[in-house]
Amino acid sequence: RVFYEQTRFKMVVSIFLGSMAMMSLAYVSSYGGESNSANFLKNKYDNLDDDHLERAQEALAGGYGFAAFMFFVAFSVFLTGAIYASPMFCGSPNEKKMVTKPQEL
Repeated sequence: RVFYEQTRFKMVVSIFLGSMAMMSLAYVSSYGGESNSANFLKNKYDNLDDDHLERAQEALAGGYGFAAFMFFVAFSVFLTGAIYASPMFCGSPNEKKMVTKPQEL
């Protein structure tokens, strides 16, 4: 019974880490789009004489780009953790069997 509960808990942790990885990947997409938009606006402000707007958009593009990179790093860490914690991928043969067909050991 304890072995079954431990295997089930590892599966729940793996699913949670996988969902966090997918959320991080969504943030990568969102912040990457914001960075691209800020870069587009920076190029649009090149025609104006206002250097403050251009520098502000440049700072936004750099900040959003760095945020997208860090969320990609978080995605990689969460995905690695989900695979490592999963009894289906990195579990013992008994854990793999316990996930699909629970039985008393």
